[in-house]
Amino acid sequence: MTNRRPFILTTNPHTAQVQFFDGETYDVLATIKTLPQPHEICLTADKTRAYISIAYRAGWYGFDVGKGHELIVLDLEQRKIAEVIDLSPDFGPHGLALDEQRGLLYITCESRGGCVLVMDEQTHVVLDAIPTEAPGPHWLVLLEHGKKIYTANKETPYISVIDTERRELVDKIPLPHGSEQIVVQPGTGLVYLCDDKEPLIHVIDPTSDTCVDQIRHSEWSDRLLMSPDGKRLFVSHVRGFERLRAQGVFAAYKRRRSEGSATARDCMRLLRVVQHAQGSVTSIDLQTHQESAPIELSTIGGFLELTPDGKRLFVANLVIDTESMTVIDSLEVELGIGNICYVV
Repeated sequence: MTNRRPFILTTNPHTAQVQFFDGETYDVLATIKTLPQPHEICLTADKTRAYISIAYRAGWYGFDVGKGHELIVLDLEQRKIAEVIDLSPDFGPHGLALDEQRGLLYITCESRGGCVLVMDEQTHVVLDAIPTEAPGPHWLVLLEHGKKIYTANKETPYISVIDTERRELVDKIPLPHGSEQIVVQPGTGLVYLCDDKEPLIHVIDPTSDTCVDQIRHSEWSDRLLMSPDGKRLFVSHVRGFERLRAQGVFAAYKRRRSEGSATARDCMRLLRVVQHAQGSVTSIDLQTHQESAPIELSTIGGFLELTPDGKRLFVANLVIDTESMTVIDSLEVELGIGNICYVV
């Protein structure tokens, strides 16, 4: 790896592109057009490449028009697409997790009734598909040095527990309201994940595969990020969805979708409406469960990212000082930033 300055990599599902930003000045370094709906990012161990999942042709989970079935392999040094991996017949890839020791990439997919694909990271051959028994597995975490996987399954009322050595679903941890993003606390190994309907964060002990605590916070959330020292949890909140539901915005689109009359243009119009639903970001002290005052966002927050020292937080287009929880800068991005990754 050549000596390089840190940079920021973002995906934007609205504009079908990825962007590189300087990690200190935040200047735009490169913009690359991609397949529609670039989604999650996973770096290779040497940080020379990134895998990016393509879940849909337009829209988002439950509101999509057309399933994606690709992984983009992005060359981070040349800043170009090196390869596009076709996962067919599987489709709807979301979460990505790399087992560096075994050289395996795990990919959650909506195909086969919901599964986790096992891919050889060198050859890009899919070796196996492990059922989750959940139609919408999204985020996943590797546990116990790669021997176990948890998948967060959106509206499905449990987490799927997978034994990676046997490549089998071995348990289901009940979560009646479903689950959103999932993270692991360094040191303790405890797993934190958002409730899919309530302003709750569930705490799972992977040694017993049981829920051992809950943290109630200010507003419903769908994204989490653990601080490097494991002492704080950063939370991205969404508001305005209930208003849109009450106005019938979602129901009208879903009706057209069920009738087969919804188009990609309809989907993009709905996405633009949703992006104007406001959000906020807070931090939670994991010892006291005290939540900080919110930083208001002009759009839904989405994915979060930290610098390795934990001093700067990125959410939407904002750069936040984590000690004071104040906005200190911004990225020049179009509305609709998806995932964000700080690379050193």
